[in-house]
Amino acid sequence: MTLTEREEHLALMSRLLSAAHRGTGAALVLRGPAGSGRTTLLRTFASQATHAGAQALYAVATRSEQNFSLGLMDQLFHNTRFDHDVRSRLATVMAECRLRETLHASDPDAVSLAVAPLLRELCSEILTLTHDGVLVIGIDDVRNVDELSLQCLLFLANRAGSARLLLVMTDWDRPRQAHPVLTAELLHQPHGHQIRLPLLSLEGVRSILTDRLGSAAAGLAEECRRISGGNPLLVNALVQDQCGSGQLPADGIVIGDGYAEALVSCLYRCEPSLLKIARGLATLGDSTLLSTLLDMNPSVVAHGIDALQATGVLDGEQFRHPAARAAVLGALTPEERALLHQRAARVLHEHGAAVTSVAHHLVESAPTDEPWCADVLHQAGTLALDSGDLPRALTFLRLSEQLCHDENQRETIRMLLASAEWHVDPSTAERRMPELTAAMRRGSLRGMQLAVLTKYLLWSGQTEQAREALHHLTGSPTTTGAEDAAAMAKAQPWLAFMYPALFAELRRRPEWSELDSALPATVDPQLRAIAPIAESDPESKNAQVQHAEQLLQRQYVDDLLVGSSAVAVSTLVYHDRLDRASYWCDRLLRKASGARVWESMFRVMRASISGRTGDLRTAERHARAALSVLPIPGWGVVAGLPIAVLVMVLTGMGELEEAAGLLNINMRPALFETPFGLHYLQARGRYHLAVNHAEIALSDFLLCGDLMRRWKLDLPTIIPWRSEAAKACRAMGDWDRARQLCEEELAMVDTGLPRARGITLRALAATSPVPLRIEQLRSSIKHLQTAGDRSELAHAYADLSQAQRAAGRTAEADEALRQARALAVECGLSPEMIHLTGPTSTPVPAVEPAVLGFDALAVLSEAEQRVAELAARGRTNREIANELFVTVSTVEQHLTRVYRKLSISNRSDLGRLPAAR
Repeated sequence: MTLTEREEHLALMSRLLSAAHRGTGAALVLRGPAGSGRTTLLRTFASQATHAGAQALYAVATRSEQNFSLGLMDQLFHNTRFDHDVRSRLATVMAECRLRETLHASDPDAVSLAVAPLLRELCSEILTLTHDGVLVIGIDDVRNVDELSLQCLLFLANRAGSARLLLVMTDWDRPRQAHPVLTAELLHQPHGHQIRLPLLSLEGVRSILTDRLGSAAAGLAEECRRISGGNPLLVNALVQDQCGSGQLPADGIVIGDGYAEALVSCLYRCEPSLLKIARGLATLGDSTLLSTLLDMNPSVVAHGIDALQATGVLDGEQFRHPAARAAVLGALTPEERALLHQRAARVLHEHGAAVTSVAHHLVESAPTDEPWCADVLHQAGTLALDSGDLPRALTFLRLSEQLCHDENQRETIRMLLASAEWHVDPSTAERRMPELTAAMRRGSLRGMQLAVLTKYLLWSGQTEQAREALHHLTGSPTTTGAEDAAAMAKAQPWLAFMYPALFAELRRRPEWSELDSALPATVDPQLRAIAPIAESDPESKNAQVQHAEQLLQRQYVDDLLVGSSAVAVSTLVYHDRLDRASYWCDRLLRKASGARVWESMFRVMRASISGRTGDLRTAERHARAALSVLPIPGWGVVAGLPIAVLVMVLTGMGELEEAAGLLNINMRPALFETPFGLHYLQARGRYHLAVNHAEIALSDFLLCGDLMRRWKLDLPTIIPWRSEAAKACRAMGDWDRARQLCEEELAMVDTGLPRARGITLRALAATSPVPLRIEQLRSSIKHLQTAGDRSELAHAYADLSQAQRAAGRTAEADEALRQARALAVECGLSPEMIHLTGPTSTPVPAVEPAVLGFDALAVLSEAEQRVAELAARGRTNREIANELFVTVSTVEQHLTRVYRKLSISNRSDLGRLPAAR
C-alpha cells in the first residue's frame, strides 16, 4: 500500500528513534481504523530503522492466538537475534508460565504473583539486546494480544524511557479500547506517545491516483474518495481495478473484484461485532430494526455504526456504493445469507413493515409454510404487478403459490400469475388457461378477474371459452354488480375493437342494458364513449377522434385500460390523423417500456403509422423490433398485424422472398375474426399481386371487403380494399369492374381524408383515358402531398410519368419520373416497384405501344433475358422451366423482376421485345 499523507507521522517516529539512540527510548501506539495504513506505516518505519543501524523485532497479535498464553512473546523469541540456547531456555520459562497460570486459573491475582518473576526474566532477555544498540519492537494489532504477553509489553513500555528501546504498537482507534490499561499506562509515562491516523483527504486521494495512473486520473479523485471514504486500503484497491481495466474509464470509476475483496478484508480485520453489524445492515438496508435483527444492545449497534463510518465503509447508515453492500452479502455462505433474510423477514413483518420489503427477504431466504408468508408474498406480488414490475411480481407470486395451502387463495394467485406472465410472454400464460377456465366454471373468478381472463382468451383466439367468460361476467339482471359492470366497461373498447362480431352479438343480449345501470360513477365515461370506434362511420369521425384524444390524455397504466389506449391510437390512425397517432404512440411506447406485450403492440402500431406515411425503413425497423421483443408464438391472433405490416413493407421494398417466408407462418384461425385479419389479407393480397397471382390477390381483397362490411368497418381509411381489388382486376383485364370499385370508393372519401382520397384517385386514374388520367393523378398527388404519404406519392408520380409519356409530353414525363425515383429512394421503395401497378396498357390508349428496344434488354440480367425471350415467344412457365432446367417458381420470380424493370404489367407486353418479332 502506498504511504500518502503520513509524512508527519514518519517524521515523529524518526525523532523518537534518534532519541532512543541517545538512550531515551519511547513507547508509541499507532491508532487508526482498519485499512488506514497502520501496518504499512509500522513496517516502513521498522525498515528505515534497520537501515539506520537499529535492531528490529516484529510480531502480529492475532485473534486465533488470543487465548494462547505468551503466543506473542513466542513470536518475538523466534527471531534469529536470539541464539539456540537462549531460545531453548526461554521456551522452558514460557512453558513454566503457562503451567503456573493453569494451576492458579481460578484466582487471577494468584496467577499474576506466580508468573511475575518469570515474565521479568523474559523481558530482561529482550532488554539485553539494547546493550548492542537501539532495539525497535513492532507489535501489530495489539488489541488481540493475550493477557500474559500484555503484561510483558507493559513491563517493556515502562522501562523504555531509560533504555535504547522503541516499542511501537498498532491498534484500532476506538473510544472503547480492548486494553484500556495499556493506554492508561502509556499516556501516564512521559515517554509514552500516541498517533492517530486519519483517512485520506481529497488531495491525498488525488495524489495516489496521479502517482499510479498518471495526471489524467486526477478527475477521478472526488468519485474515488466518495466510494472509498478516503480509506487507503480501498483507495489503492480502486486504483488496482482501474489498472486491470486497461484504460481510464470515460464515464466513472471501474469497481471490480479488487474493491470488493479489500472491503471484505477491511471488515474481517475489525472486531467481530462490526462485521456482524455490517452484515445486518447489508441485509436490512437501514438500522431501524438492526439491533432486533442481530439481538444486540442498541448502544453497541450505534457505536458499531460510528466505527464503520470512521473506517470509510459507511456514509451515515448507508454503504458508500452498492458494490460494497453486494461484497458484504457475497462473503456470506448461502446458509448464512438465507438465515439472515429469514430473520429479517420475520422481524420486519412483526413490526408492520411494507409487504414488499418483507417479501424481498422471504424470496432470499428459505421461508416457512406459515400462512403469513404466503399472504405477504401474495400482497407484494399484486402491488408489483400493479406498478408494472413484472420480474418481481412473478418472483413473489410463484413463491406465494408454492407456500399457499388455501385453494381459493391459490386460484386468485394463479390469476395474478397469468397476468404477470401474459405481460412478459402470452404464450406462457396460455398454458394456465385450462385451470383458470375451470376456476371460472366453479365460480371462483369475478369482476376484473373475469374481464382479464376474457382478454387473454381472446388474444389467444379461444373464442368459445371467451364467450363463456363473458356470460359469467355479464351474468343476468339479478346478478350483475358494480364490480362486473366496471370490469366490462374497462374491457369494452378492446373487445369491441378486437372482435367486432362477438361484441355486436354481446350487445344484443338483454342483460347488456343492466351493465349501464350497475356501472359505478367512478368509471371513466370516455371508456363507454370510445366503444363505438369499432363501428365507425364518416359522420361520427370527429366525435370519435375527440373521444380517442380524451382517453389518451388519461395516460392509463391499468392492464385492461392500456388496451383501450391502443384502440384509441387505432382510431386516430383509421381517421387519417397520423400525426396525432404518431405522437401518442411514441408516448405510450416510452411508458410501456419493460411490459413486453404492450411495448411490442405500440411498436408495431408505430410501424403501421410509418408505413402509412411512406417511411418504409422506419416501419421495417419498428416491425422487426416488435417481433424481436415478442416472438410470434406470444402474439396470439394479433400476430397478423406485425406480419402484415412487415409483408407490406418488404413487398414495397421488393424483398419478395422474405415476404413469402413470413406469409408461410401459420396463423391462428381466429385471426380472421379480428381487424388484424383485415390487414393480413391486404398484405397477402399485395404480395400475390406483386408476384402476378392476380386472382389470388383479388380473392384476398374481396374477403377483406366482405368482413369490413359485415363488421360495419367499411372505411377506406382503414383499408382501401376496393382500390386494392381494382389493381387485381386490371391485372386480370377486367377494366369495368376495376372502374366500378374505384368509383364506389371515391364516393366514400371526402376531401377531409386526403390520404384515402389520394389513393382512390390514383386507382381510378388507371382505368381512365389518358387526358382524364393525367388530371386525376394530379389531383391524387395534391391529396397525397397533403397527407404526407411519400410511398403512395412515388407511385402516383410514376403513374403520371407514364400517362404523360403516353400523351407525348416527354419533358413533363421525365420530371414526374425524376420525382418518383427521388421519393422512392427517400422512403425506401424499390425503384423497380414504383412501376409495378402503374397503367401501361389502357382501355383507351392514346398512342400505339412501341417495340421495346435493345436498350430495355440491357437492364435485365442474363437469366432474366433468357426467361423474357422465351416468354415473349409464347412459352408457358413450365415449358420455360424445363428448357432452362430451373423450377417454375424461379421462372415466376424472374418474370416479376422483368415486369418491374421494363415497366410492363402483363405477359402480353413481352410481345414488344425484339426477340419476339
